[in-house]
Amino acid sequence: MDKYMPPAAADPCSVGGVDLGWLTQPVATVLAACIALVAAGVAYTGVLKTTRTTKQENRRTERVAVLSEGLAAVDNFSRAIYQIARTSDPGVRAAIMAVMATERLDEINDAISLAIGKFGLFGFTDVRKKTNVLAAMYRVVWDAAVADPTVPIDMSIVDPHYKAATEAFRKAFAELK
Repeated sequence: MDKYMPPAAADPCSVGGVDLGWLTQPVATVLAACIALVAAGVAYTGVLKTTRTTKQENRRTERVAVLSEGLAAVDNFSRAIYQIARTSDPGVRAAIMAVMATERLDEINDAISLAIGKFGLFGFTDVRKKTNVLAAMYRVVWDAAVADPTVPIDMSIVDPHYKAATEAFRKAFAELK
């Protein structure tokens, strides 16, 4: 080295003669590793939160679908029974019941039974109970109409159960928000 050149100028990696003391290469490596671990932890937490949120949204979507399908099944059953009840002509009633017995009744019963089962699985206990009672009442009305199609059907015994079931559906939908 030239005797007129200061040592700091001769060393290209010099920090100008400042001694950082504690910040040596091993300490800097450990600090960088700690920063990387914190960043990885933050990223992992973000992924967990996103996954949890997505699962909750998917679960809510499934619950809405179960309630919607169940409400559609209840409405189909209700329309079928009310159609029979509102038909005063025994011949027309018998014809409607014959078509329903051969074409729609099994489908309607299957849909309502499946919906009641799903309500239990998804925790809609009140909806399941009220829908089960309503379906039983509809079956009583159906059996009475099959036994004697000429007798008028009094739907006033079913109406409170229908209102209770639809109210249970309304509450269940409201709780999903």
